[in-house]
Amino acid sequence: MSFIVDWITYMMEYLGLWSKPKTVILLGLDNSGKRVSFHILTCPDAMMSHDPAPMEEIKIDGVRIRLLCQGGCNRRPRLFLQDYCAVVDAAVFMVDAADKERLEEAKKELHNILADTNFPVLVLGNKIDLPRAVSEEELNTALGIPLDQKLDIETAKEVGRVKVFMCSAVKRIGYGEGFRWLMQQMHAVSQ
Repeated sequence: MSFIVDWITYMMEYLGLWSKPKTVILLGLDNSGKRVSFHILTCPDAMMSHDPAPMEEIKIDGVRIRLLCQGGCNRRPRLFLQDYCAVVDAAVFMVDAADKERLEEAKKELHNILADTNFPVLVLGNKIDLPRAVSEEELNTALGIPLDQKLDIETAKEVGRVKVFMCSAVKRIGYGEGFRWLMQQMHAVSQ
């Protein structure tokens, strides 16, 4: 029976009638807004009254995405990623743009992830609704990501596979443009 299901799935994918979901992992330091962002993306109309499941399937611009969240995990993002790296198509790295004291720590984690992987990474600078939040340019500089996206070969392996977008989980803004960029990157990689 499993053979028949696998064959039908393969044929539907081959004919373009069905696509396998892309797996995106949501990472970041603690208190960067991962769980709230995960909840907003997976249940946009609901109030957050409980912890969401660690993985949910969503649809963005017609693409099925299996979104996996690091959540309140105390493990370093890089260690969490190692458990799932084989099945991940892209990552979203959340950064608390209002916590200037931890930007160097976020930079180290991000660069470790970039050194260990070759998939696209969307960096979301969260909490832009707070007055102490850094600008997009300041966040790019603090994280060592040039604005022109011509990244150092030792840092990111590929030109343009990481990009910063600013967002606010509380105000529910700024996700769309970042995820559209990520979808384009995943599509380009799969070509």
